[in-house]
Amino acid sequence: MAVTLQNILSVAPHANIALAKEISNCLHALAPSYGLLTEDEEFQFLAQAIHESNGLTAFEENLKYSRAERIAAVWPTRFSVSSAKDYVRNPAKLANKVYANRMGNGDESSGDGFRYRGRGMLQATGKSMYSSISKETGHDFIASPDDILLPKWNLVSSLAVAKILGLGNIHDFKSDTKRLNGGYTNYSDRLSIYNALKA
Repeated sequence: MAVTLQNILSVAPHANIALAKEISNCLHALAPSYGLLTEDEEFQFLAQAIHESNGLTAFEENLKYSRAERIAAVWPTRFSVSSAKDYVRNPAKLANKVYANRMGNGDESSGDGFRYRGRGMLQATGKSMYSSISKETGHDFIASPDDILLPKWNLVSSLAVAKILGLGNIHDFKSDTKRLNGGYTNYSDRLSIYNALKA
C-alpha cells in the first residue's frame, strides 16, 4: 500500500506540500530501485526523512551561527571561541573550513565545503556523496548541487542516500537509525513518526 498525502500530513502538518505530493505519488514506485523492497522499509525511510528534515520543512544544512561560543561547542577540535569569531554569520567560510579535505572535498579555497554542504531530506554531504548519488540517479549533482532542493530530486537523492547506506538491508528501526545517524539521536521522535505512519 502506497503512503498517501494524508498519511504524510498527519505526521508532518507543515510539510512542503510539493515534496509531500511527490512522495505520495512516487515513493512506492521508486523505492524498489533503491533497495526498499517492502512497505515497512518505505515507512522506515519516510520516518527518518521526516525527522531529519524537521517535518519536511528544512532541506539545507544551517551553518549560519550567531555566536562564536556555539561554533566552538559544535567543533571543539577545530575552533576556540576566539578563533571562531571570524566565522560567525558566515556559513560559506565556516563550511569551507570544517569540511575541507574531507568526504571528497578539496581544501578551503576550493569552495567544496559549502558547495557540497548537507542538502535534501537525508542531508547528503560532501563531494563524494554527491558523486555517489549522481551515479545512482543518473543526474549530475556535482555540477548542479542545488537541484537536490527540488521536490523530484529531493526524493530521489534521499532514496539514493538510503541505498548507499544500505538502509533497505536493515529490518529493525533502531538499527536503521544507528546506520543513518551514527547513534540514536532523537530516537523516540523518529520512532513515534514511524509508528504513526504504520498506524
